[in-house]
Amino acid sequence: MPDQILGRGRTTTAEAFWYVLGCLWFGANYFAKVPVKRALGEYGLAEPTGAEKFWYVVMNIALGAGYFAKVIAKKALSETRFDAPTAQLMLASSRQASQIANGPAGRVDQWPREAGSGPSARPPEERAS
Repeated sequence: MPDQILGRGRTTTAEAFWYVLGCLWFGANYFAKVPVKRALGEYGLAEPTGAEKFWYVVMNIALGAGYFAKVIAKKALSETRFDAPTAQLMLASSRQASQIANGPAGRVDQWPREAGSGPSARPPEERAS
């Protein structure tokens, strides 16, 4: 079996259409996605949302359906090689996105408000004005 490398996948327009259509049918596609996202989270590749975590627990209450679906996805991931340069690029872009969203020193709301004088005493969004 040739090596498979996990990369950056994108959904096509048709795939997005069928996903939405499947979600409209009692959320079937959404519930199919939840265990896969949990498996990706265990590999550090994705972070499930609060809603996905909640539905994963509900699925496990239903005779372990979420867990057994996660096992299948995790097995597939264990057979996929993660390319190190791609991983470094993804981590770097993840850090950059975090810095853009939260500011270089943490969350924007943690910046001192009028602690001193000069532009550095104000939050970044107020410095430009």
